Amino acid sequence: MKSCPKCGNRYSDDTLIYCLQDGTSLVFDMGVDVPTVVLGETESIVSRTSGDRFQIPIVDSNPQQYRQSQVTRFSTPQTKSGGSKVFMAVALTIVVMLVAFSVVGIGVFMFLRNARSEPNTNVNIAENVPPGSNESNYNSPLTASPSPTVASSLPSTTKPVPTSTIEVPPLPTTTDNLEQSRNEVAQRIYGWRSMLESRDLSGYMGNYADTVDYYRRKNASIGEVRADKARAFTLYNSMRTNISNMTVSVNASGQTAVAVFDKEWNFNGRDISTGKVRSQLTLRKINGRWLITSERDLKVYYTR
Repeated sequence: MKSCPKCGNRYSDDTLIYCLQDGTSLVFDMGVDVPTVVLGETESIVSRTSGDRFQIPIVDSNPQQYRQSQVTRFSTPQTKSGGSKVFMAVALTIVVMLVAFSVVGIGVFMFLRNARSEPNTNVNIAENVPPGSNESNYNSPLTASPSPTVASSLPSTTKPVPTSTIEVPPLPTTTDNLEQSRNEVAQRIYGWRSMLESRDLSGYMGNYADTVDYYRRKNASIGEVRADKARAFTLYNSMRTNISNMTVSVNASGQTAVAVFDKEWNFNGRDISTGKVRSQLTLRKINGRWLITSERDLKVYYTR
């Protein structure tokens, strides 16, 4: 017979080494004398008064008790959850720290990007543009001369004001806008010549403003200009014109332009007219369209 010194359970199976309840090493129980009995056999008893022997059958009144005595009871092993709880706590802490660092990093990145993209308070305003030359279409490149910045015009004692509170009106033009305006003016003049050669009087007059400084006449009406042009359309069946050596200058506002060019013509019909002059057209941007407001000749090369 073996017993557990910790829980006190006893086991009749001497082959067991550890307690089935708590795993403690079993020890032999020396205080219990269990006779060795073989079931189904008889026990021999010797009488004290005589030497005769007689046998008493041993009847097992409860055969199941012996079978069940081999294992007293079983206990369900308990899962030790202490280690898993510690692991989960450590993992959760790491995840929270990673999320916090990510939020801080994103905030710093957005702050630095906004600081780099903040506009400068100094605004350059272009002034008058001198005429020049351009090799691509006509020889007149434009260069804008910058004026003093807004910041330099403020008193020295003025404290800087955040750019979000300064309302700066949009610049009237930039160098790119001036270049685009010059191209538009040149295209308008070439279209004006094409309408003349195609003898489209209505389209030709569509390039003029309502009032024009027409050669020696100031503020001539569009009707007076049309009447003069109509006489030429009546006299000539073929009207060929060549434009060369054009220079275009646009003022700083981008609303007025002056084009100077050589105009050579050859008109044929009931009469013949040829010649070459240095012409000047002044144009103004009206309702988004460049229209002629002045037409005159600067120099006459020849006429026949």
